[in-house]
Amino acid sequence: MEWLGYAIIFQFVINVLFYVSMGLCFYLGFLFWSVRQRLAILFLTIPMLPLLHYSVILTSAWGAQERRAAEIASWPRTPIWADQQITSIEVPLEADAETLGPLVASGIIKEIQREFRLYSSGTTITRTYSVSEREECIDFLSIHWPPTEFARAVLARFGFLRCLKENESPTPPSTDIEIARGKQIQHAYQGAACLSGHGYPLELYWSDKRGSNLIDFWEPPDLLPVSFPPVLAFRSGGIWSCPRLHSHNNKRYHFPDLFEFVTGAMGYISPDDFPKSPDATIPVRALKLLRSKLKSQEGNLRVLALLGQWRITPEISVELKSILSEKAGSRLAELALLTISRAAEDERTKELYPYLPAYRSIFETKAMGP
Repeated sequence: MEWLGYAIIFQFVINVLFYVSMGLCFYLGFLFWSVRQRLAILFLTIPMLPLLHYSVILTSAWGAQERRAAEIASWPRTPIWADQQITSIEVPLEADAETLGPLVASGIIKEIQREFRLYSSGTTITRTYSVSEREECIDFLSIHWPPTEFARAVLARFGFLRCLKENESPTPPSTDIEIARGKQIQHAYQGAACLSGHGYPLELYWSDKRGSNLIDFWEPPDLLPVSFPPVLAFRSGGIWSCPRLHSHNNKRYHFPDLFEFVTGAMGYISPDDFPKSPDATIPVRALKLLRSKLKSQEGNLRVLALLGQWRITPEISVELKSILSEKAGSRLAELALLTISRAAEDERTKELYPYLPAYRSIFETKAMGP
């Protein structure tokens, strides 16, 4: 991304010139104070103007979080009721389609649609993602990033044997609900403070054919004052830079969870709210396919999600013991015991892996073995 490098260099040069100019004005102001006082006052006033503006922006950010929370709470919403049939959703990005894929895989909705322009021809097409059922789906959602624990648990209810297939059409999207993110949203924050963390809001609303009303909205909950010392940034909300929160471990760094945002708005809070395959052979079939994936962290996590969603049976026990007998089984057993311990202390983890503790003795045997 060559343009990003140029943007960083440009911002650096602008800030160097800014501080050099301010320093020069202060120097000339003090230099001319005893000779030409009016000119000296002018030189001293010039650098004070941006600092005064910075001070106003900094102080106006105080209390912004409470004001913004009240503003968001006041917006009228038209929620999704249990008796309303939602069959399709439009998303702005391909990665969003992958993230929401478990909704299609579990049968909650029939398809995801995304409109985009072909740069080669300039035409606009609609890509539709619908359910596909085949063994190759075991690699579901491995293109950009792995699913969250919640999404993984939902996929495990069908043994990771459902994924998305794509079709393209020249017709515009026609869906029940739509997602907007980042600069596309209608209720973007325009104030002086800075959105914490990732800073990309999410908006879920009914499509035009169903009224276009807001369903739900999410943005980082913390509004932060601009960074100190003042740095020019020319962002959409002003000219002063926001503080950078690099670490995902930082309590004020909030990354949007699109899957939980949409499922929560639709009333699906836990994996048990989602459909589950009636085919009792699925867990064994899925374990056989996941066997070759255990060299990766994601492969291990999918096995745990699978076991967490299916009651223990003699057939599953036999297949699991066979997997654990291999070299990669040690890591799986270690992760399983850690997850079981976490489930004993954390209600959300317990909700995501309700049946995993029943496999404890099998994992402990492997952990204590050679």
